Amino acid sequence: MTKHRASENIHHLVSQCLRSEYKVDIEENKLKMNIKRHDALHALFSCLHTPKEQTMEMYYIYESILSNAAKQLFKELLALEDKDFYINKLLR
Repeated sequence: MTKHRASENIHHLVSQCLRSEYKVDIEENKLKMNIKRHDALHALFSCLHTPKEQTMEMYYIYESILSNAAKQLFKELLALEDKDFYINKLLR
């Protein structure tokens, strides 16, 4: 007998392993997504990567194909302090 996996899973945008730094149990931090996409995210990013760090990684991956304007926007976004990057409800 084979086990059937659910086709969707709940993904915590800020990982549960960062619970001491962020309020990870708020509803805004939970996203229902396809299990394959969920597994792919966990393969690409460790549980210690915050969304801001994930955004930085994606910038480095795509940097060679981004326009100068897009690069500037990424840099401005990544320069934000956490209090301006995340919703207040998430921050401890």
